[in-house]
Amino acid sequence: MNTLGLVVGNRGFFPDHLCATGREAAIKVLREQGLEVVALPTDATKFGAVESLDVRDCVVLSAPHLVNVQIDDMRRGIHEHLELGTGETGGKVSECG
Repeated sequence: MNTLGLVVGNRGFFPDHLCATGREAAIKVLREQGLEVVALPTDATKFGAVESLDVRDCVVLSAPHLVNVQIDDMRRGIHEHLELGTGETGGKVSECG
């Protein structure tokens, strides 16, 4: 069986309850397609969504389930994979240990 990691995000402009219902719907659909799903536990953050955790914290919380992690940077409104630190996210990742 293939496994897919699911990250539910909210930047504060969507109602919080949509994180919960959207997460449940996405997991249901993915499982119906025969995929195993790995996501933050609902008690790790508000509704299991990423709001203010930085990239390092997300990786550490998910570490027991990870085999490989690919982290890209981005520019708003442009679908382009950039080297971390060269886009607009301001994300800096230190070693997760």
